Amino acid sequence: MTVKELIKQLQEMPQNLTVAWADHDHGKFETGAFVGSIDLIDKDEMNEVENDNGCDNFGKAYDPTFKTTPRKYVCLRP
Repeated sequence: MTVKELIKQLQEMPQNLTVAWADHDHGKFETGAFVGSIDLIDKDEMNEVENDNGCDNFGKAYDPTFKTTPRKYVCLRP
């Protein structure tokens, strides 16, 4: 979904409601959290600690799926 598509759908909703999200296989009435902030993620602005090389500072491997995210995207946070 793009920001434009999200905005279009949100504009059709009652404008005074709280926004929540479902993380995974939540049922229709279950949520994971409520949106508290929105971040623009730009991997070109990452420092050495935030990089997506798949390892922490001690060489321990993280989940490598972070490398598959786009270079720039919008992230909803609790």
